[in-house]
Amino acid sequence: MKRRLRKKRLVGEFRQFGIHLDVHLRGDADVDSFFDEFLEEAVEGNGLQFGGGFQSDRPVIAGFVELGGIDNVAANRSKVHRWLELHVAVETFSCGEPVDANKV
Repeated sequence: MKRRLRKKRLVGEFRQFGIHLDVHLRGDADVDSFFDEFLEEAVEGNGLQFGGGFQSDRPVIAGFVELGGIDNVAANRSKVHRWLELHVAVETFSCGEPVDANKV
């Protein structure tokens, strides 16, 4: 397949990857401020994108983080993982394995 078609169909070197993410916050955590920090620092601060959200009555955030191309997947996944590990409001979280974002 020619390069132009691979790019148009997002296959080969043009595939984009991402991870499913579930974050459970401590009961006393401010979900709104945590979500803002998460988006600014862990997602947008690393040039990533996030699709998902939270319910203000439950301290749970769920969604999909787009990590970029194959060359950046491991580094970007570890940045998000590390940020969540270090944040005091996070009780538990799970980061799924990278999947092709166009096949989700």
